[in-house]
Amino acid sequence: MSYFLILGHNSFMEVKAIEILNKRYTNWEIDSEEYKLKREKYLEGNMRNNERNRILINGSLISLGLVAVLDNIFSHWLFKWHRILPDETLSEYLEVTLFILGLVLLGIGLFREIKDRKIKSQ
Repeated sequence: MSYFLILGHNSFMEVKAIEILNKRYTNWEIDSEEYKLKREKYLEGNMRNNERNRILINGSLISLGLVAVLDNIFSHWLFKWHRILPDETLSEYLEVTLFILGLVLLGIGLFREIKDRKIKSQ
């Protein structure tokens, strides 16, 4: 929980810093070159945080999807090590649903990662 509070605090401080920078520029306290350099510095830091968040989300989606797919294939269907429910018919429907959910998560994660890499390479 404190991790999220820290993240919120940092983004709030960045917004406040940009607001102060904008006020100083409009009051002619700093010139346009200094304004551009400082604003670019703040925005660059914000872009790095966004990129890290996207990498974390994409990696989480890909790994959760892959684990769900491989778990269903190997431990549920091939080796039949454990079943979700004792009832065979309901258990099979639930396992297929979880397998499809895993494929969806894997697909979304891969799509987002490919899209982010294309944007980054441009």
